[in-house]
Amino acid sequence: MASIIQVFVIVVLLVVGWLNFQEKTEALEKRIAALETEMKVMAPLSNVMKGYRPDRATPDGYQAVQATGAPNGVKPGADSALAWCPAQEDGGEEWLELGFETPVAASEIHIHASFNPGAVVRVPGAPEGGEWTELWAGEGSPDAMPTLAVSPARELQRLRLELETGKVPGWNEIDAVALIDCDGSRHWATAAKCSSVWSQ
Repeated sequence: MASIIQVFVIVVLLVVGWLNFQEKTEALEKRIAALETEMKVMAPLSNVMKGYRPDRATPDGYQAVQATGAPNGVKPGADSALAWCPAQEDGGEEWLELGFETPVAASEIHIHASFNPGAVVRVPGAPEGGEWTELWAGEGSPDAMPTLAVSPARELQRLRLELETGKVPGWNEIDAVALIDCDGSRHWATAAKCSSVWSQ
């Protein structure tokens, strides 16, 4: 008789445990479904929020240093922390100053403007320790990788990109800048400083 009671108690405990487990599992499944619904709603909403910044993975994100070296593979037309971005959207005058490891007899300048290109309106350049000379000025190109001619070719080791960010709506980001010498070789910037940087 005692063994039958023990078996009955064990069965009851197993059934209660199973029902409790099933109840918790169902509650968890409902919560997961609710979170998935919220994510579907929030994703498109966040994309239209002013100042939306989807890529914040690096502590150096958006800093001037991101404009040094070759392009990082940033997709044109996409915001990325792997490009330099000024502090304000459509904030007015900004600048990005770049240094090159050695003097370059430059005939062209290539600007990889990865997000909302066209804000660069003036580009002075200089040899190391020399005076700034205006190399180009005009309406910024909407091309993500504009080529600016340096005529006549001259020795340069510093560049300064001057932007009017109000001319192109949205955040204006620059991924990389190269001097092209008379042989067609590219020389990427190795140092950079800027007027401001977007703070993550």
